Amino acid sequence: MIRLSRESMEAAFIKYLETVFEHPEIISAGVRNIVINRENIGEAGKRAFEAGFHDCYSDIDLFVKVCLPSDGSVTAD
Repeated sequence: MIRLSRESMEAAFIKYLETVFEHPEIISAGVRNIVINRENIGEAGKRAFEAGFHDCYSDIDLFVKVCLPSDGSVTAD
């Protein structure tokens, strides 16, 4: 059984952010005007979740800022 509680969804969102930031090309992520980076995942992630949460069916519009290395080792594709 899957429980879509606010707490479990917030924990899953924070875990997802941690996975996103495993990629070195990720500079930041955000929801609305809340910027999330490696140094503030926990605190800003919780504020971002709060800003995007309306009910257990809510989606969160997350933007991600990346910086591709100039050596071509990672491409936009």
